[in-house]
Amino acid sequence: MSKLFPLFLLTPTVITAERPKGELFREHMDDHHDHLDHHLESHHDPEENKKKAPPKEKRSRPKPHDDKHHSDHEKSLGGGDANHKRHGMHMQGMETNRQKIKVEENGLLPWADFFRQYVRTNTPVIFRNTSHTYPAARKWSDSYMRKKFGHHHVDVEFEKSEVRGGPTQRTTFKKFIRNYMRQEYQSSRKLYAVIPFEQKQDMLDDMLMPKALACEEIFPQSMTLWMSSGGTSSVLHQDDAENFLIQVTGRKSLMLVNQQNAQDLYAYEAKHPGTSAVHQDIVDLEKFPRFADIPWLSGDLEAGDVLYIPHGYWHQVNSFGSRNLAINVWWGHQDEYTWWDPDTDFRAIGHKTSTVKEHFNTLKGRYTPTAKCTTRSTTKLQSQDFVDEGDWKDFVSHNRKLTAGGGKPVDAKSFLRQRQEL
Repeated sequence: MSKLFPLFLLTPTVITAERPKGELFREHMDDHHDHLDHHLESHHDPEENKKKAPPKEKRSRPKPHDDKHHSDHEKSLGGGDANHKRHGMHMQGMETNRQKIKVEENGLLPWADFFRQYVRTNTPVIFRNTSHTYPAARKWSDSYMRKKFGHHHVDVEFEKSEVRGGPTQRTTFKKFIRNYMRQEYQSSRKLYAVIPFEQKQDMLDDMLMPKALACEEIFPQSMTLWMSSGGTSSVLHQDDAENFLIQVTGRKSLMLVNQQNAQDLYAYEAKHPGTSAVHQDIVDLEKFPRFADIPWLSGDLEAGDVLYIPHGYWHQVNSFGSRNLAINVWWGHQDEYTWWDPDTDFRAIGHKTSTVKEHFNTLKGRYTPTAKCTTRSTTKLQSQDFVDEGDWKDFVSHNRKLTAGGGKPVDAKSFLRQRQEL
């Protein structure tokens, strides 16, 4: 085996979309003078815990590995060339088979156009010049957020190059903001906050439902703020929902890979379902030789841009700039049952054992072409607008079973309302 050097120190680095919850926090700061001279152990606000249960993790929940299937895949590891020119570099340093993500220069499209051109065709797209539509883009300075949202507890990661399943720590938003820009943390690539806020109404008040999604038939599942001083790097992963990534400040570089390429991303060999086994910062082409020739899309997000990531599309993101804020929203349309089976294992796509025998683009094309949009009466968001991921999957599965038997699909609002009453 050749020695792999930490080339991520010389290359761009991101954000991803799934973080485990932490239980214990130790802060490197003085509570009065902000000096890093001793540890303080934080605690959860007991009154806050009485008001509501901890937020549910709104991420993909792939099934556990099938041991036999997993072992069969592990047999395919190795056999690559350590002298390959892309061996040991960052994922986004590979030039082969790279194309640009499509761009719409004039903001978000109406639902009908967006759905026809991008959702139903499984096509990622960047929408430029959208910042004027979100109050957060104008308001969310550090001082504003510290004063208005500082009481919220947040999960903090201490490594900006993501390790899926790594430890997170707990502190107040106020303390994070006071410290994340410190030179000590920037130089050591530390401090990164991941803040779900679909149940934080004061933060939701500064957001709006994106124009393209302002339909009664569209249901958001979660909304999350990703905040750092730049230099973050996500794992290559996929999510079990349609995804809008909204860049508020700073810049991100993007790598996107079609769902059909799961086998060349070594998805089944990964320790954590929904991720690639290949390290984002140091690509080992001895162990993962098929990764060298994957087709992929690249692009950049600037402040005011929105990226559409189709359901299950693989993505890896690096962030830049001294202050980097992004917001993402996971969502689904009530007609998703026409193409998506929540029991499908996306990791097996492209393998002979997969239940999906057609290309993923063809599968997504089974989406009904008449997915309608009844314009919402308001684009303002309330915490009750967000639905539980598990309930949403149950709704999709329920309608698939009904329609497969010749029945009529049920209305999403009625189904979800009944779930909430249970």
